[in-house]
Amino acid sequence: PLRRLVVGPLHEAGGRRGWVLGLTLYMAFFAITIGLRWRQVDQPYTYFEWITAHSQLIVDNWLESGVWNERGLSFLNPPSIEFPSLLSRHPYVSYPCGAQWPVYILAKALDRPVTPGVFHIWGLVWHGCIGLFLIGGLWLFDAKGQEPERSLGAFLPGFVWAGGRASLTFFPTMWYADIVVLLPFVLVGLIEVIVARALLRERYMRWLTWSLPVLIFWGTYTDWLFVPFVAVIFLYRLLRLRGIRATFSTFV
Repeated sequence: PLRRLVVGPLHEAGGRRGWVLGLTLYMAFFAITIGLRWRQVDQPYTYFEWITAHSQLIVDNWLESGVWNERGLSFLNPPSIEFPSLLSRHPYVSYPCGAQWPVYILAKALDRPVTPGVFHIWGLVWHGCIGLFLIGGLWLFDAKGQEPERSLGAFLPGFVWAGGRASLTFFPTMWYADIVVLLPFVLVGLIEVIVARALLRERYMRWLTWSLPVLIFWGTYTDWLFVPFVAVIFLYRLLRLRGIRATFSTFV
C-alpha cells in the first residue's frame, strides 16, 4: 500500500510531464518549420505550383458560377459560347475536389476572395493537425501509461511528419498532394481503430460512429486512392465482426 501511495502519483506526474514536454517540443518544432516556409506564403504561383494554382481555379469557379452549376467538379474551361456543355469544358477527373470544400466554405462565409496565401496558410493548419492526430492516436493506445518515455514516444510520428522533406521543400506547390489529401486517411483510420478497440467512452464512440460515413464520403470525394483504403477497412471489419449487417451499414 505504501508503495502504491508513493510510486503511483510519481508515475502519474511523470506521464503528465512527458506529455507536456512532448507537446511543447512538437509545437516549437512545428513553429520552426513554419518560419522556414513563411517567406513563400502568399507568393505568386510559379512554374512548379500548378497543383495549388488548380485548387484556386476550382474555388474561384465555384465562387463565380456557383457550386451547383459547376457540379462540385473542376472544369479547365469557363462557361462560354465556345464551350456550351459541361463535357466541352473538359472536366478534370484525375482527382476529385473534396479538399477544396473547406476553403470554399471559408471564403463564402467571410465573403472574401481566395488568394495564394489562403491555400498556403490552410496547408500549414492541416499540416499541424495531421501531426496532432497521429500523436493523439498513439497516445490513446497507452492513455493509462505513466512512464514519461512512453508518453514522449507517441510524439515521434508527429515530429517525422512535421519535418518531412516533401512538406518543407515543396510546401507552396504540393499543399494538395502531400498535406491536404492525407487528412481524411488519418481521420478515418484513427476513428476505425478507436471504434474497433473501444478506446473512448460510449458517448464519444457513438459520435465517432455517426461521423464515419461522412468522413468516408469526404475522403472518397478528396482522392480516388481512398477507395482501396476503404476496401481494406471494409475487409478488416468484416473479418473482425463476422457479420455483413454490422459491416455494410457504414459503407452504404
